Amino acid sequence: MKKLAVFDLDSTLLDGESINMILNQRLNNPAKKKILEEIRARGMAGELDLESSLKQRIAFFRGISLQELEIYCNAIPWTKGAKATIAELKRRGYLTVCLSGGFRTITRRSVNELGVDAYCCNRLAHSNGVLTGEISGNLMHHKSKGEVLNKIQLNLNISPQNTLVVGDGANDLSLFDYAYTRIAFCAQRVLQKQATHIIRDRELSQLLDCI
Repeated sequence: MKKLAVFDLDSTLLDGESINMILNQRLNNPAKKKILEEIRARGMAGELDLESSLKQRIAFFRGISLQELEIYCNAIPWTKGAKATIAELKRRGYLTVCLSGGFRTITRRSVNELGVDAYCCNRLAHSNGVLTGEISGNLMHHKSKGEVLNKIQLNLNISPQNTLVVGDGANDLSLFDYAYTRIAFCAQRVLQKQATHIIRDRELSQLLDCI
């Protein structure tokens, strides 16, 4: 029997929000940091559409070199228990996938370091090795993750009953439309309301008790 486990990246597999963590290191202006956090919080709570939130935050990336970006991304830690959880899910026969509204430099680490089977994310625009502050891709709006998940299910003939999803914010709600097991991990209240299981501690392996 085919089974599917789909994870959000930021604040789920990763122990924090990658965009904000990178910019908090780079920005020296407290006022800009405050604006950045307000944008993130409104987006996670569903008060600001995902595409607007993402584009507004990525605009701050303008001028960062690809080399700098790689250094920033590699410094962001994984959530406690992430690697062991992926390994155990694969042992139990799950195909593991990471769907992120973030970007390739950080998302591909889930494959290289955690052993996740596949990922889908957005792309940062760059010119001459420097980021332009623009982003594009297939995961730019609130229903994007659910749409991608549904395509994976149809292509692999995996039912919602054999699908579990894990996320923390409003942009993960669409994943919940296509999964029988819906895990809210240290999540926003809006996601907890639709979850079958809620994990409040930042120990990802607790989800193994939910399946």
